[in-house]
Amino acid sequence: MEAEFEIRMVSELKYFFGFQINQMEDNIFISQAKYAKNIMKKFGLETVKSKRIPFATLVKVTKDKDGKSLDISAYRRTIGSLLYLTRSRPAIAHFVGDYAIFQADPKESHLNLVKRILKTALGLYVIDK
Repeated sequence: MEAEFEIRMVSELKYFFGFQINQMEDNIFISQAKYAKNIMKKFGLETVKSKRIPFATLVKVTKDKDGKSLDISAYRRTIGSLLYLTRSRPAIAHFVGDYAIFQADPKESHLNLVKRILKTALGLYVIDK
C-alpha cells in the first residue's frame, strides 16, 4: 500500500470511537473504560458504588402495566449508551436487549433494572482511576 499511497503515521492510535487502544510490542489492548466512566457521569451515577453481582438469567421481564411511566427519550439514551457498551462487554447484551424492547413505554421499574445493568457492567471496569 505504501507504494501507491503516501502514508504517514502522525502518532500512535490511543482513542477511537469510544474505545481506548493500548498498543504494545506483542499485543493490542482495547477497552471502553473511559466511555463507561462518561456514561456514569452522564446519568448521574458517578457517586454510586459499582456492583459485581450476577443477574438472574431466568427472571421474566414484564411490561409492568401499573408502573409509573418515564420520559421515553431519557430511557432510550440510556439503552443506546448500553448498547454501544456491549461491543466490549458482550455479557450484558442479553440483559440490555431484554430492556430495550420497553423503549415505547418504559416504566420506573425498567429504569431501575437498567441502572442495575449499568452498575454491574461498569463494575467490571476500574472506575476509580
